[in-house]
Amino acid sequence: MKRYGNLWNEIIVFGNLLSAGQQAQRGKRFRENVLEFNYNLEQELFQLQEELQSKIYCSGNYTKFQKQIHSQYPLLRRNSFQM
Repeated sequence: MKRYGNLWNEIIVFGNLLSAGQQAQRGKRFRENVLEFNYNLEQELFQLQEELQSKIYCSGNYTKFQKQIHSQYPLLRRNSFQM
């Protein structure tokens, strides 16, 4: 397996942070926290970039949740055929 080194400076380029933010927003565009982030997008990304460069960035707490599936149709399983 090939190893790539010294990528940190390429990762924290403004364009890459913008692209990562857009990918993370897919399907969540109208959520309140996403709208708030986008309102000050440039400022938020520059702040994130500065925190990453100075290595003081700290991610938020994780939230534990369970996904519930509500379906009007019963879940069906395909029978396996044996010869």
